[in-house]
Amino acid sequence: MDVRSAIDTRRSVREYLQESIDHETLQKLIDAASMAPSHMNIQPWHFHIVAGPKRDELVRILNRSTLMLADLFAEMDEVSVEKATRFFSDIGGAPVVIAVSTPDCGDDPYRRVVDALSCGCALQNLQLAAHAEGLATCVLSISFWVKEDIAKFLEMEGRDIVCCVIVGKPAGKTDAPARRADIVTWVGA
Repeated sequence: MDVRSAIDTRRSVREYLQESIDHETLQKLIDAASMAPSHMNIQPWHFHIVAGPKRDELVRILNRSTLMLADLFAEMDEVSVEKATRFFSDIGGAPVVIAVSTPDCGDDPYRRVVDALSCGCALQNLQLAAHAEGLATCVLSISFWVKEDIAKFLEMEGRDIVCCVIVGKPAGKTDAPARRADIVTWVGA
């Protein structure tokens, strides 16, 4: 699969098969993530790969974040709320959760931004590598609401959770959502 094809066909998936993923394949994803660019090549990311019974414990922590989504759920139709509730109850059955963290940068807003951008690049590499391996992913921004609990669960000190990403074999095909056309302004070109 070439890079453009991977970019065009990768999807965020919310339903997974209950099949484990071997360590070698997961290491390939981490290796791809580690090749991402980062500010001054600081490579701020760290990946905690969680599977098995520990994954179930982490999912229970992630489930607490849905309490923060009441306003969002209020704006959704009944079918969408039901789908979201089912997904969040067990994160779609994904067998692996990868928690992504950076060093705690305290009150330094510049460092927070460049670390987050670096992790975003690493996450895209990880997602494209997973897609090339026949796997699917979904980045869980809900991790933000329970990041202190995740850090405590993973016994992290001096690190800040950026997000969690789930990984697994997709249970079916996911259609491509429409893309916005109003995303560019040409200046002087």
